[in-house]
Amino acid sequence: MRCVPIELSTREIRVAALFKEAPADVLRMIVVHELAHLKEREHGKAFYSLCLHMEPDYHQLEFDLRLWLTAQELATADVASRR
Repeated sequence: MRCVPIELSTREIRVAALFKEAPADVLRMIVVHELAHLKEREHGKAFYSLCLHMEPDYHQLEFDLRLWLTAQELATADVASRR
């Protein structure tokens, strides 16, 4: 599932509502990731090299994104279990 679709024909990035409350660093990582897709469609070496060129802390930010998504998922599950 892609949370942040990119429309290649218009070069438009649409950020999902899920990220409305995301920290700025997470949003920056998402934008870098999607901008890299404008040049490199696949998640290969060239793709990640481009991400690192735009954002030297890309891998840390990607890890932070995964932690943030896990925290959101756990919080949602906790709320659902209390009902």
